[in-house]
Amino acid sequence: MSNNGVKMPIDDKLGDLEGEGKKKEPEKDSSASESPNTLVAKAREVMGNVLVDYFKGNLPGQNQQLNIDDYCSETIKKAGFDLFKIVPRFNKTNRRKVLVPHFANDLNDEQIKEMVKIVCGEYILKTDAANLANKKKFKELMNLMPEFARLREDLFFSDKETYANYYRTTLHPQIIVMGMASEHKPLATLAVDRAMDDKCITPLIARLDICLTGTNTIDKILMRMTPPSNYFFEVAEKYGAQEVIPVINNFKAVCEVYKNEWK
Repeated sequence: MSNNGVKMPIDDKLGDLEGEGKKKEPEKDSSASESPNTLVAKAREVMGNVLVDYFKGNLPGQNQQLNIDDYCSETIKKAGFDLFKIVPRFNKTNRRKVLVPHFANDLNDEQIKEMVKIVCGEYILKTDAANLANKKKFKELMNLMPEFARLREDLFFSDKETYANYYRTTLHPQIIVMGMASEHKPLATLAVDRAMDDKCITPLIARLDICLTGTNTIDKILMRMTPPSNYFFEVAEKYGAQEVIPVINNFKAVCEVYKNEWK
């Protein structure tokens, strides 16, 4: 500005330069996707609680409550999502429809390392035990770690295993997910969780043998437990997942296993 108070062109240019020096902080995009790692962590959290209820017989439609000690419950809650696969079977001896849990055999090395880290802490991967945290030596690792050996004995090899499987048997959307391939379970878990929150799908509220009567066939029940596709895509959008069709197809394929086993 000149001495007589008149604004000069140079003043405007200086003002522009001054404004450029005060750059605004970039605004955060509220619609930005969360990471795939967050997807898996959230799925573990959701499914962990469901699995504890499953093994204790607390889910809707289960026949009887079962005793699982706190030690096993905690391991199931933390690692059950990765550790277990639950499949339907038909017991020809006693003509019963049952659910049979077993240890998953399709985990890759990274999934095994993550599961072990969750159960035992991150430092385990800095010790010699890290050499066992891979697909090739997974069984050796399971035999070594008391947490997993105890689960195997208490849940799979007890004298009452056959009865326990019968008592635990029910139809529940999240237990259907537990029959899926490990890579597809995270997205499916959260899609089912959303659909159940919206009351769009529901588990059985009575025993399976009571529900499967008249025109209420296994096909119709499973159809009512399959989340509409929009729930899968909503979860995919939130966590930046790209593959959705294989997840939907895998859920439907597990439903087909239920139909074939329990028809």
